[in-house]
Amino acid sequence: MVLMIDGNPCEVPWDAVQGISAGRVRMDNEMWHLALAADIDRQGSARLVIVTEADRIWARFTQILPQVFPCVPSVTTWGPQALTASEPVSLYDRPSDLPRMRGTETRLQ
Repeated sequence: MVLMIDGNPCEVPWDAVQGISAGRVRMDNEMWHLALAADIDRQGSARLVIVTEADRIWARFTQILPQVFPCVPSVTTWGPQALTASEPVSLYDRPSDLPRMRGTETRLQ
């Protein structure tokens, strides 16, 4: 996936994702939106990437997650729970002994 880090585009491999959580955020219009938070560890530098329903990338991001991480269910499964839960819902936690993926063809920009 390609992320903007410090104002520069940076390609980050999917195996840098250490965890994914779903929750809700209150937007400026006082409406609740679904949000995903991805914990990224890139070369020892931790980043938190947050994507909300209001972001252009939302549809593609939520479609691609179950393809890249088969244990992550579709948004129709976790969405209702994330909207009503009092704390974030964990969707993915990388096991510490899981080898890093190599050569994934799936890109998200």
